[in-house]
Amino acid sequence: MDIDPRLIGRVQDVIKAREQRRPRNAAAQQRGIRLLTPQDSTPELWIYDEISWWGVCAADVAAQLNGHRGDLHVRINSPGGDVFEGFAIYNMLAQLDGTVTVTVEGLAASAASFIAMAGDEIRMCLASQMMIHDPWGVCVGAADDMRGMAGVLDSLAETLAAIYAERAGGDVATWRETMRGEQWYNPQEAVDAGLADEIVTPKRGGDNEPDEGQLAASRWDPSLFQFRYAGRPEAQQGEAPTPVDPGEANPADQPSTAADAGGEPSEGADQPASTDREPAAASAAAASAAGEQPETAPTSAVEPEPAPPNPWADAVAALLEPEPSTTDELLMSLQEKGLA
Repeated sequence: MDIDPRLIGRVQDVIKAREQRRPRNAAAQQRGIRLLTPQDSTPELWIYDEISWWGVCAADVAAQLNGHRGDLHVRINSPGGDVFEGFAIYNMLAQLDGTVTVTVEGLAASAASFIAMAGDEIRMCLASQMMIHDPWGVCVGAADDMRGMAGVLDSLAETLAAIYAERAGGDVATWRETMRGEQWYNPQEAVDAGLADEIVTPKRGGDNEPDEGQLAASRWDPSLFQFRYAGRPEAQQGEAPTPVDPGEANPADQPSTAADAGGEPSEGADQPASTDREPAAASAAAASAAGEQPETAPTSAVEPEPAPPNPWADAVAALLEPEPSTTDELLMSLQEKGLA
């Protein structure tokens, strides 16, 4: 398959720009993973980066845990990443012979959220969030390739839903439906959903709860990871409104008095209300007889709600946008020189 080299160049430019925007550790040689072994305390494994070969991969975790036995405290602040690397990390932690305690210290999103499910005890810091969603991927090829990729993504989603169901309870189908909506959880919501066991409160500070928009996870740029929302406050999740039976009338639309319903006014009804309507009806009838249209109050047009942003479609459109020097301009130049 021939690919326009200009398109390849623009893809490389996008990847380079993404790498430049990705958060880095202060020291270039320091990866976002570390195993601390303090004296008289449980060893701590820090996972503070994306789950991928350019962040924290399964090989990094295996190298840190080489020969480890006993309890382990895992601290997570990650936007997620590669599903298969996440599976390997989850399985390593779940198979340790000691007690695994997981603390979400900023963000546990996507692959990082199911890695957290490997903990025997899962804790959410007061200023932290968790997010679960359907896996996504990129495929290039024919229709059969696209259908095959869809099957792979469905299979991965079933596996993820089974992990959440095993840890939090419920059935796989329910968790699959929840994942489709990209569900964000603050600490209390994660505990209520069964995805966490407790909330860790700060040892110091006042009694005021932190603003959800000012989390330790704010150093991550959600637009780089194709999330629908930038966090729990932007998701605006809540209970759905109770549906109304179309056959039932809305009480607000019902007439409040017999006169409003077109019947005889009651003794306590305000009589001028009906007399005010009579001249209006007579004027409308006269205007109709004269061939004129009665004036009506202007109605305000209801603007449709804007479509939600689709950063993936914008990125594809930007890649396919032609360079300033187009093929037509090149052909015109060749024709002017008598070469075409």
